[in-house]
Amino acid sequence: MMTKVPHVLLVDDDPDFLILLEILFSTEGFRVSTAANGSQAITIFKRDSMDLVVTDFLMPNIDGLDVLASVKASGKPVPVILITGHGSIEKAVDAIKAGAFDFLTKPLNEEKLLITAHKALEKRQLILENMRLKEELARQNGFDKIITQHPKMLRISETLRSTAETDATVLITGESGTGKELFARSIHYQSKRRYNPFVAINCAAIPSTLLESEFFGHEKGAFTGAFARREGKFEQSNNGTLLLDEIGEMSIELQAKLLRVIEKQEFERVGGNETIKSDVRIIAATNKNLLKAVQEKKFREDLFYRLNVISVHIPPLRERKTDIALLIEHFMKKYSQKYGRPPIIIPPETLHLLEEYYWPGNVRELENNIERWVITVQTGRLLPDNLTPEIRNFHHEVSSPSDHLLSGSMTDKVTELEILMIKTALRETRGIQSRAAKLLGITDRILGYKISQYDINVTKYRRNYRN
Repeated sequence: MMTKVPHVLLVDDDPDFLILLEILFSTEGFRVSTAANGSQAITIFKRDSMDLVVTDFLMPNIDGLDVLASVKASGKPVPVILITGHGSIEKAVDAIKAGAFDFLTKPLNEEKLLITAHKALEKRQLILENMRLKEELARQNGFDKIITQHPKMLRISETLRSTAETDATVLITGESGTGKELFARSIHYQSKRRYNPFVAINCAAIPSTLLESEFFGHEKGAFTGAFARREGKFEQSNNGTLLLDEIGEMSIELQAKLLRVIEKQEFERVGGNETIKSDVRIIAATNKNLLKAVQEKKFREDLFYRLNVISVHIPPLRERKTDIALLIEHFMKKYSQKYGRPPIIIPPETLHLLEEYYWPGNVRELENNIERWVITVQTGRLLPDNLTPEIRNFHHEVSSPSDHLLSGSMTDKVTELEILMIKTALRETRGIQSRAAKLLGITDRILGYKISQYDINVTKYRRNYRN
């Protein structure tokens, strides 16, 4: 329902018909402005605020399509209804393709015109509401909403803020849980594409055999199970932003096709021949070292440099411990409001343990813990005993061996240091022995022998740090 009197611009080079339209819309309660030709209409539209334009199709010099084009070029969500005494299917199709809301012919059905006008205004209201919501999303996803006071993070925010308005491809690297998608969303919602879709796809979560269809869509019958045509992510994100998360997991074959789409801005659906244009800004994210993957022939060099136009690395939470207290306060407020609970007090000794912890899952792990504590802690105070054993004992486990390095035999010192290094590597790799061995610079077999020799419980690390 309109909350204000709608303002309509009526355009026709027939004075008698223009008067008829003016009476019709004035009687219906519209505020009316009139123009006797296309040139006058464009001038009035640029000067005044309009909610609707109703224009004749055929006029000398500047016709209805020219008026429509001027309205569309303004970027304002103002619907245009075209009217002509020389209607044809071809003209109607041209008008709709050009962006007209509808196309009516003379002799005019006045009731149909008014119904069409109200439908156009209803659509305009939906568009305006959608724009308002997108503006709210833009405010919520601004770079100033990223919780940090760390100099590296502030520099990253400034770099991405300065490039958001461009269409430059961005590569965001960092460990899982550091907030790569958060930065990607901020880029989108601070760009000129913010009224259009933001689409994210996790390349690691989809089997390689299906990923091409997820990207480009498919035609009916393209493969077993393709019962209907389906749009892919590139179509869904047209004129918007596409986040390719965990792009390091993509197969070499699909990398070649992706490179072509980025460069040509066109593709074909799987099983189809139609070339589809797609204007999409690409943001890629990964927790892998892509340059190393290029050297190992696991990632295409040309695609890497095409993605690496703007590149930032999000540091893990353990490298920006000054942010931990800020993040705790933010998540505590968020989940206290969500569950209707009073905020939990965190004493200094508990905060110290939280700041000293390694946080292998980064910000995501911290947030999940805060949510759990808001739900489960009934005393109003988060005490060390409320923390998980791995958080509570982490500082002691890491520091205690080195405290004894000054005592005992040299053999004991070496053994303690070796155990410490193995445990640290297992913790960092979440108990994946092949990765831990690589981190330590030894073979899997040697690491397995050492784990058995020192009776190290690998399962503990896998259990404790599973997402």
